[in-house]
Amino acid sequence: MSKPKNLLDIEASQEVVDTYKEEMANEFGVFHAIQQTDAMAKDMTKKVRKQKDQDDSKDESC
Repeated sequence: MSKPKNLLDIEASQEVVDTYKEEMANEFGVFHAIQQTDAMAKDMTKKVRKQKDQDDSKDESC
């Protein structure tokens, strides 16, 4: 008994699906990288503000 042919199997459909998956993975990667960059920028801003506050308090004590 032979296996019935899948009539929904379109030629090159797997290539389209693979391309879509690759594009989605790329979009997620870019989104994730942007989130990491934003987090690093916020952390750096906090450090700069803290350093500035410390410098200002030293200036006031003189």
